[in-house]
Amino acid sequence: LARGLTQRSQRMVDRLDRTADRLTGAMAARLEQSRALLTAHGAHLDALSPLKILARGYAVATGADGRVLKRVAQLPVGTSFRLRVTDGAVGARVDASGDPS
Repeated sequence: LARGLTQRSQRMVDRLDRTADRLTGAMAARLEQSRALLTAHGAHLDALSPLKILARGYAVATGADGRVLKRVAQLPVGTSFRLRVTDGAVGARVDASGDPS
């Protein structure tokens, strides 16, 4: 009886050890999956960052009120505006029509 209980107890301990190993492996895999997903989302957000876009050579024109100027019609000849580039902003003024005709 004692030997039977000892063997049964040992089997349960072994089973518990295997379960713990599987659980540890599953948690490590899930953590790695989450880490990879977080890295991918971070890279995506970084690519969409307005500052990164400016660093690629783009600029943003803003009017005196601070609003972004998006269309040629918002920039008639003589209009003063700010041009935001990667390392700051400069004042600018339209001196020629942007109309291609």
